[in-house]
Amino acid sequence: MKVTPDQFYNVHASEESVFNQFADVQIPKNPGMAPNGMNGAHQDSWCSESVPYHGPNGGRLRMIRKSNPYGFTPIMGCNDAGQMIGMCHKFANQAKPSQFNLIVFDEDCEIISATPTGSSDSFTFAGGYFYLDDSFNAVVVGDGCVKCLPTGQTVEAGDTIKALEPLWTSENIIELVNQKLGLDKNAPNVLYANLPYWETTNEAFLRTWCLMAGDFDKKNNVINTEASIALVQIARDGSSTEVLAVQKCPKQWNNNTFAVTQSGAIFVTNGGRTTSSEDIAESYIWKVGASMDTSAGGSGWSLNVEWKTAYDNCQLLKIGQTNIGSGTTPTVFDDGKQVAITDNNNPRLQVCVYDTSNGTIKSKTPVFPPMRGADEASLIGAGQYLVVENNFGHATGSVLEPQKVANEPGMARLYSASKSTSKSTDGTPQCPIQWESNESFLAMTMLCRKSGLIFATTGDWSSDNSAVDGAMYYMTCKDSYDGRIIWRLPMGVGRTFAHDYGGIYFHSSGDKLYVGTENYIVCVQNVDIPRKYVEL
Repeated sequence: MKVTPDQFYNVHASEESVFNQFADVQIPKNPGMAPNGMNGAHQDSWCSESVPYHGPNGGRLRMIRKSNPYGFTPIMGCNDAGQMIGMCHKFANQAKPSQFNLIVFDEDCEIISATPTGSSDSFTFAGGYFYLDDSFNAVVVGDGCVKCLPTGQTVEAGDTIKALEPLWTSENIIELVNQKLGLDKNAPNVLYANLPYWETTNEAFLRTWCLMAGDFDKKNNVINTEASIALVQIARDGSSTEVLAVQKCPKQWNNNTFAVTQSGAIFVTNGGRTTSSEDIAESYIWKVGASMDTSAGGSGWSLNVEWKTAYDNCQLLKIGQTNIGSGTTPTVFDDGKQVAITDNNNPRLQVCVYDTSNGTIKSKTPVFPPMRGADEASLIGAGQYLVVENNFGHATGSVLEPQKVANEPGMARLYSASKSTSKSTDGTPQCPIQWESNESFLAMTMLCRKSGLIFATTGDWSSDNSAVDGAMYYMTCKDSYDGRIIWRLPMGVGRTFAHDYGGIYFHSSGDKLYVGTENYIVCVQNVDIPRKYVEL
């Protein structure tokens, strides 16, 4: 397929939803992070999958598509100079599947800088997460360490693409956590992601939550190393790294990142077993807090399991998920009072809502057809509303072949403030579903709260050629109020344009969105229409 770098489209102009219920929703900023909507993977540390922008909402749009030699870019942020920052995931071969590079690119998708940050011996994004701190510097994980790269100032373009020198690099956190847990320092483990502890920035050191995935043998369904979460203190000159405290999650493994609130870290784990003769443990959503004993002779920092609540897990690896358990990062919403995930129930996937103060289950709402529901993309959560998508059938197992059969379609909006007359099989209340739609979705969708518009990547397998070439992939704009499609723009056909996981990200101007595909960076932006045409 010949790719035209720039294309222009006239679409139905929809400056905002027919009834925008999110314009006044405010989400607090973690003090250690860049402004919400600019700081990385899930847009804020509540993982709301929403931004305080309107997005590209005009009647004339420009799509830019630029080839990216560093691979797929599922996570992005935006620095104070208006440059985009992205983490790329490059698959090399079966012996060394992936390499991570942090890239800096301009508004027109031209790459300015590329810095290797680590490698992975798996086909997942574990170990590739980053966020932008309150100085807009990129804090990345890679090869067991946390590193800070200088993206806070304008990165100047040159004749060649250059790498950035880290401002600091931590010691190997995997080894330190393993030792704190009494394990061999080389025990298999993964530093999945880190997010800053909610506190005023300290110029001397960074305190950060580090989520350790553990090590899980999917073939034998046995956990080799159990998941854990640690509070780590890193000197900003790189001179020292200390694991202040660690909480082990017995018979659990992890394959999702996490949310951070003022009072702790919230994450999900998948239940397993440490020997093949054991029963499989229940799966949980956790909230872990940290406290410091300042009394004379105090023991320093400790972690406290504020609550952990079991969720339904059928222990099947559903087609479209990489987790034998919940595929979603917890989404905190409703002014911080509630947190939501999808479970791994069968035959119906359920949206589960919990009280953030004590972990009480408040509702379980079945979504999507029986035996055809799975979710590996986090929920949108804003105000008292949730939006969930169906990923069942999404094929992510091959890095070479296109997906030739359609995902099971589905998206739904739920209202958590009221309960329907229906109840789950265990008597738990359900939330009313306000609308459903039947497009096939891939990866995370994002809500622009200023306009009430939802932006999503969708796939269409209706062409006869899709059985060979794969889907036509679109950037799609939907109205959050009624779920209707406002417009969709074609990005391209086949694996080259697949956006299998990660999110959709926005320039700080609010009118440009960016998404990474397997081989491209794609931008959709508003185009000013001359006044004489507007008047006509």
